[in-house]
Amino acid sequence: MIRDASRALCEQFGIQLDFRHTEDLDKVSQWLARESQEFDGVIVNPVGYSRATTVPIENYRAAIQTIAHLNKPVIEVHINNIFHHGAESTQPLREDGGDMGFICGFGLNSYLAAIRAIGLRLQVHHRDHNRRINKVDKVFILNGPNLNLLGRREPEIYGRLTLEDLARRCAEVGVQRGLDVEFRQTNHEGELVDWIQEAIDVAKGIIVNAAAYTHTSVAIHDALRANPRPKIELHISNPHLREAFRQFSYVSPVVDGIVAGLGTSGYALSLQLMADLIDS
Repeated sequence: MIRDASRALCEQFGIQLDFRHTEDLDKVSQWLARESQEFDGVIVNPVGYSRATTVPIENYRAAIQTIAHLNKPVIEVHINNIFHHGAESTQPLREDGGDMGFICGFGLNSYLAAIRAIGLRLQVHHRDHNRRINKVDKVFILNGPNLNLLGRREPEIYGRLTLEDLARRCAEVGVQRGLDVEFRQTNHEGELVDWIQEAIDVAKGIIVNAAAYTHTSVAIHDALRANPRPKIELHISNPHLREAFRQFSYVSPVVDGIVAGLGTSGYALSLQLMADLIDS
């Protein structure tokens, strides 16, 4: 089922899919070492290896490192939200902090979102905008501290788009997917908590980039836990590839899924996933 749906989406993007499965880590290394010139990107589901503490994770990481020098995108996906099952962090498959995204918790759509991300990176036009006819649902996109400095703050990590640029892009994607997007930013923890509570009554879903509060705020954790709506945790960078203190999240255990490390395009992808969550 995953393979068929993935192939169908690749056909819509006009890109070629090579879907493979193995439990032999050495075979993964062989595939990537032998055929890396033929790949424009890699989507990998390491299953339990991302949380392993034994030798196999080193073998798996070595396989991924074989394409690091080619400067090609790698996206780690998980069908389930692994943070619902006791994981506090994952061991990144690329220790070099390279171009790697992270998507989990959306079932089959985790794979489809990763394909969309690769397509966007390759600047491939997608022919189907997946319009939701005659249906408009309000969605909150909530941004935490320092995101008002987007475009100026560490552009090598966060990109050069401003928060206003992102708000406009999200509004456009919202129109395509039948979503009324309420885009907000605050530097204050209590205000973010208030907005999460407000969303219980007025929004069908929340996409939250809590920024630094991700790693510190029990209050935001509790507010999200109290909100029964679909919830997505979003990060522009991949926290699992950064400093140790950023690798723990109070948000991850109380959301449906996570999108990280895909740059500012993660906002549009999160909206696509949110529309699917609301419809389901």
